[in-house]
Amino acid sequence: MEESVPVVDVSGTPVDVSGTPVDVSGTPVDVSGTPVDVSGTPVDVSGTPVDVSGTPVDVSGTPVDVSGTLIDLSGSPPPPPPPPTLTLAEIMAAQEVLLQKEAADKATLESIGTLSVDELKTKLIRWAVMGYPNNYAIHDIVIQPPPVCSDGLGRPLNEYIEFCSGKTIHQHVAALQQTLPDIVVSFSYTGTSIQIVVLKA
Repeated sequence: MEESVPVVDVSGTPVDVSGTPVDVSGTPVDVSGTPVDVSGTPVDVSGTPVDVSGTPVDVSGTPVDVSGTLIDLSGSPPPPPPPPTLTLAEIMAAQEVLLQKEAADKATLESIGTLSVDELKTKLIRWAVMGYPNNYAIHDIVIQPPPVCSDGLGRPLNEYIEFCSGKTIHQHVAALQQTLPDIVVSFSYTGTSIQIVVLKA
């Protein structure tokens, strides 16, 4: 019976059938004799990638512990991130944004009672040409209540209207009604859209 002869390269280093250097157990190694995986990355006996000191690393070569958590060069886990902070300046800035929105929404609501006679006349002529259909829209606005108002409270649309403008939607419509004494002025909500409508008295 013939005795098997180890395969070696020209330098006498044992190699496998593909020519990759191997140790006495047949495990692929690099030129220094360190075990490597098929890509040539150094590994420990369990097959985990390691650096030259034998420390486990991730695919980018960053040191990790056995669970895969990043560690610094001393082997200690990195410190936890600092807790979130909220400064008084940030609070004041956020409130200012809300105050500006509320002022803009107030102006939008006030526009209901300040529609010009010329604008109304144009729209009402179209209404007449169509045969005076009921609930004919003459003005549309959108009011989106913020999740939290400038006083720190959340409000549904009808309450937000009174909060930011100082008037109910009925009071805003009543201001327009004074301009159109023999036409009924009303309103409807569709989500955050408010539609001002008219119908014959």
